Amino acid sequence: MRKTIISNIIIISILIMLVAFTNISYVTTYSSTNNIVVYHGNKESNNASLMVNVYWGNEYIPQMLKIFKDNNITTTFFVGGTWANKYPELLQEIAQNGHEIANHGFFHKDGKTLSYKDNYDEICTTHKLVESILNVQMNLFAPPSGSFGNNTIEACKNLGYTPI
Repeated sequence: MRKTIISNIIIISILIMLVAFTNISYVTTYSSTNNIVVYHGNKESNNASLMVNVYWGNEYIPQMLKIFKDNNITTTFFVGGTWANKYPELLQEIAQNGHEIANHGFFHKDGKTLSYKDNYDEICTTHKLVESILNVQMNLFAPPSGSFGNNTIEACKNLGYTPI
């Protein structure tokens, strides 16, 4: 009986520490921002949201654009800077088909490991490039591999972006 009580006390103590650690970690990681990271669309809506990250290659995009057009679908293309630089005509075609263009960073770097300045540069360089090609202002950023940290969120906030 005494072993059971001691075991339960140890288990409860470990659970309390885990909960406390999780809350502290969350608050510490995101406490300095007022920006909201978007994880999903409107759950009350019957609409679906589709995003396409474009960073490597061009071989599937023409077929995708045809399927989207044939089915009256518009989506958001999150483009990488090096891709946009390599395929500006395809980027223009995507935009001309009515799709939203958004930012996916320049070199597809792991935002969680980058400094504020490096995150800022990744977003800003792509922003300026796409603006020069399409004359559009982007405001959505999808961190490569979904990896982001406080520096990413702060850079987004200061550049007028919403992280997705």
